[in-house]
Amino acid sequence: MNDFLNKISQLSSIRNVIFLSARGEPLFSSQQASGNGSQTEIRHWNEIIDELGNPKEADIVFSSGRYYIRNIDIGSIIIGMHDDRDVSKIKRACSQIADKISDVKLRKKILLKMLTSAEDVVKPSIIKELVSFADQEVAVALISLLKKEADFSDDVGKKLLLFICQTLGYCASTDAVGWL
Repeated sequence: MNDFLNKISQLSSIRNVIFLSARGEPLFSSQQASGNGSQTEIRHWNEIIDELGNPKEADIVFSSGRYYIRNIDIGSIIIGMHDDRDVSKIKRACSQIADKISDVKLRKKILLKMLTSAEDVVKPSIIKELVSFADQEVAVALISLLKKEADFSDDVGKKLLLFICQTLGYCASTDAVGWL
């Protein structure tokens, strides 16, 4: 998913790309190295999506560009564009990813891959999304992450530990029980 979002953000017509979880939490932002986006911006996008009635897709056009919003099963992709040059390509790509993510097994796989490649600040949000998939495979990924506790950044380390332990509690795994 991050590869997909990074490829879109590299198009010359793109201003920014944000991916919010189904809970409205940031999972990706092309504008900040932290991947977390500004909290004010995230709050505004959640309000806009709510006011629009959480549409499957929305196209908001301004004189200085446009925003395309595409809701998929694990969240909302928000793409800001300077111009219309790549809009049809972007809409087509977003439709394809939405179709792929409709498969529950693939959705879990995507979230697990995002977890391994994401920065610490985004990992708690991804872990929250993994609760609905809590099983042996999720437990193994979380235990692997837990083994790297010493490498967690100070600013999100405790939050990350909390969400790992909570999600492990939902996993029907003897391995998970051994860590709790």
